[in-house]
Amino acid sequence: MPTVQTEPEPIAPFATELLEREPPAFGPLPLYSQSSQARHWSFSAAQLAEMRAATNSEAQLLVKKLAQEARPTDENAPVLSIDEEQAIIRFYLLRIGPIAKRLGLPPLVETSAISLMKRFYLRNSCMFFHPKQPKGEEAANAKGDAEESAIAALEFGMVQSLNFELTVHSAHRALYGFILDIQALDKKLTRDQITSFAASVQQFLHVARLTDAEFTHAPVHIALASCLCVTGSQPSGPELVRSWLDAKERIALPLRHEQRNERIAWREKKQVVVQEKRKAAEAQAKSKSKAKKQEPAPETEQPAPVVELTEADIEAAPLGIPRSELDGILDSLKDVIRGAADPAALEKGQVKPHVELDIAKKADLNLKDSQALIRAAADASNASTDNAKKRPNTSEDGGTDAKRARNSDDEL
Repeated sequence: MPTVQTEPEPIAPFATELLEREPPAFGPLPLYSQSSQARHWSFSAAQLAEMRAATNSEAQLLVKKLAQEARPTDENAPVLSIDEEQAIIRFYLLRIGPIAKRLGLPPLVETSAISLMKRFYLRNSCMFFHPKQPKGEEAANAKGDAEESAIAALEFGMVQSLNFELTVHSAHRALYGFILDIQALDKKLTRDQITSFAASVQQFLHVARLTDAEFTHAPVHIALASCLCVTGSQPSGPELVRSWLDAKERIALPLRHEQRNERIAWREKKQVVVQEKRKAAEAQAKSKSKAKKQEPAPETEQPAPVVELTEADIEAAPLGIPRSELDGILDSLKDVIRGAADPAALEKGQVKPHVELDIAKKADLNLKDSQALIRAAADASNASTDNAKKRPNTSEDGGTDAKRARNSDDEL
């Protein structure tokens, strides 16, 4: 039977001595880079494709095996391709929003639920676990009166598959910080202009949830790329993003120079400490070997050359990445977000996510059939287990009756 797939947590290495630690190459790291989301839920496009292919292949093998056992004459097993799985997952991701609104939940809950569902289906196939388990529509209609067992039956396995990491860093928080910054940068912007701009960006952020952007990019990149999608209005998204990046570079430039000077001073201090430590060790060795024949001292290992940023490097990339490269990342991500929107709605000035309903409906039919096979196999396994528990124990030397008679004789 299918089980929830998890990823073991690697043991983080720790430096045993202070001298083994080096300062960060670019000064203090952003908080997001130290989060569990950045460390454990960030992948390249190739890694995502490999994970989904492995998950889909494993599910297909089991469904085909169950279909062969249940219907030996039928060669068409109800399996789903990777594209079909992604289509039906996107379809049910869009169901989370209406359910959250019906229950009166804040947008942050909706965003977190979408992210956690996407993480779950990276390592688990919807052929094993239908997106409607437990039935979200029934829970929404009941307004909290759904049976607790329906949720508790899957709760631990789902959380275990997420490595018990439930914190979600969404692009909405990054957008909120961006809005606060541009109000300080451009005092001419009115409240209505900022409100209208933020509402337009929120629509593209909603579309971005259906993409793999949160697995491949930081939340701030998603927020900035969504801002770039808002054009033809005042204020214009590209203009605000450009002015915001210019301001960040002006602030970062003196800090980067200061961090460079601190690293140089830190290495000089470390070199002094290492030399003092070596001299103390040599003096101690000489005092212990006065009565012995002095052996040649072992050659000390030469330290690795230190690569430090030059003044020109900092001037070219105050944010740690060249501006042209950053602009390329944001432009490519903008194309991904706009590509996930409905093109017909975009022509009308509306922003709606694009869902391939025909593929999703076809996949749902196969999904129901595969779920029926898995349930039938599970029921058969449970029935076999129950019969084994109810069956009386027999032995090779006469069975149950003989065993009872032997026990009676022993008591007498």
